[in-house]
Amino acid sequence: MKIYNAVSEKDLSENYFSKYFGGKFFNVDAAKKIGFIRENIENNKSNLTDKENYILLASLLYSADKIANTVGHFDAYLKKEVLDDNFIMK
Repeated sequence: MKIYNAVSEKDLSENYFSKYFGGKFFNVDAAKKIGFIRENIENNKSNLTDKENYILLASLLYSADKIANTVGHFDAYLKKEVLDDNFIMK
């Protein structure tokens, strides 16, 4: 997880997650990082055991939930500035 936390959001290109969730539920940089991590986990699935894969996915979901700009309902986001929280995978 230290490897994922060391990734700079500024160096990442737009991905599926940042395109559809950045600026709405997450700030764009955090969304780029979340998308990058999700894609990286999927691309390295063959190098992981099932348990490792599920631990990484659960950690990603847990960490993303901590900075989400939602009130707990899908597609019901707060009508204020997007959170400026920095994404850290735990």
